[in-house]
Amino acid sequence: MIELDHFIVSARDRQAAARLLAQLLDVPWDAEQFGVFSPVYISRGLTLDFIQADAPFPVEHVCFRVNDAEFDAILAHRSGRHRLAQQRTRAGRPPG
Repeated sequence: MIELDHFIVSARDRQAAARLLAQLLDVPWDAEQFGVFSPVYISRGLTLDFIQADAPFPVEHVCFRVNDAEFDAILAHRSGRHRLAQQRTRAGRPPG
């Protein structure tokens, strides 16, 4: 079963945003973790990691938890799509 593990959320004030969400959802949070994140512990397996971002296009990051078989299947599917796109490009068709 594929599960969402963590999601990085950009915020102008990471600690204030994390605190507010934690208070609204009545879940625990930490002001700082690994020096750059303010995590909100949504459930046993899901964390929203707030990060300070002042850039106009902040970086977003989503991480899924998968077992070895699921990872291999995802990798095989992705590799197959990449080969198909290359074949379509060589044939003069859009990779879509």
